[in-house]
Amino acid sequence: MATSIEDARSQMDAFCDQESKTTVMFVGAPGAGKSSLINSLINIIDYDKDSRQKGVSRYIPTAPPDMMGGHTLMREQVELTNALTIVDNRGWHDWEKEVALKELVAQINARRAFVDDVDWEHGEEEEDILEIPLVIAEKISCVTIVINGEGGLGALKGMQNLVKTCNKETGRKPSVVVTHKDKMTMDQIQKIKSMLEQEHGIGRERVFVIQNKIDIDTGLEAGSKSRLLDFLEGCIADGQAGGSFHSQKEKRHEIRVEYKKKVDAHKAAERKKRHAEALEVAAQELELVKSVQEKMRLEIVTNKEKALVDIEEAVKNDERKHLQNMHKEEEKNYAALQKLEKENELKLMKYAAEMEAQEIAKVVERVAKKGGGPFFHVQMKRK
Repeated sequence: MATSIEDARSQMDAFCDQESKTTVMFVGAPGAGKSSLINSLINIIDYDKDSRQKGVSRYIPTAPPDMMGGHTLMREQVELTNALTIVDNRGWHDWEKEVALKELVAQINARRAFVDDVDWEHGEEEEDILEIPLVIAEKISCVTIVINGEGGLGALKGMQNLVKTCNKETGRKPSVVVTHKDKMTMDQIQKIKSMLEQEHGIGRERVFVIQNKIDIDTGLEAGSKSRLLDFLEGCIADGQAGGSFHSQKEKRHEIRVEYKKKVDAHKAAERKKRHAEALEVAAQELELVKSVQEKMRLEIVTNKEKALVDIEEAVKNDERKHLQNMHKEEEKNYAALQKLEKENELKLMKYAAEMEAQEIAKVVERVAKKGGGPFFHVQMKRK
């Protein structure tokens, strides 16, 4: 239900008196009206009945019409109240681009400083996404998507992953502020609300169609002011829930870190135990190998000694056989020698007999030549 203008003052006081801090980030295409929306919110918060407006110096610059938006190059903080901070962001077109969604996640989780330029096209390497001290970065409690209503249903193209990312990182669906209400028909407004509800699960109570405050001298029409007050009230509620969600995430992260430490310690102990067991098994295997090696060494020594004995015995056997053969050869040679000697002796005896016979024949012949005697003839006859 829209907030009445009569209740606006007390509601704004309630916003300012909030103790818990809420940080809301605006995202949307260039020229969607994010900066103008922040100026509209400043106008509501700083409005005083005794003066047309105050805190004019707080207004942030917006791009001139010929720039088609896109004036903001980095995230800019605007402390709307002591408890509510709005973050204006650089516009981006391709809501489905992976590096852009990673950049969004980094911003939501305070891993980007406000002083850094925002690059939706290239992003940062994962190792470059560092934890930034909360002095220069804050976790985002809730995200608001700002859409230029002049684009009609086409302005909602490619929002699926953007909505899912916001829901995952903040614990709730984003709010949607549709600007340029004065250039939309009621039929167009209803179609946008229906599409957001049916395709993205964003209820109508989270969709706010407004006409932005364009410049300092232009006031807000009553309906837009009422809807923006409702929007701020929703931001406060989302911020409280979002802060709780981040706290729960941090606790879950701490639990996971602690659990991981325990798991790592258990794994380290198991590795140490397995290493010790492996060393023990290795030592046992080494002892077994040494035992086998010693046994083999003894067998080798024994076999070597046996081989030496066998060789020695074989040598002795060979020597005996050789000596026997030599003895037999000697006996054979001796027998042959004796036989030869006998043969030579017989030959000598035969030769001697022949020589003697020849000598006798010669003697007889000489005697005969001399005439011989009776004795000679008798001897010749005997022969």
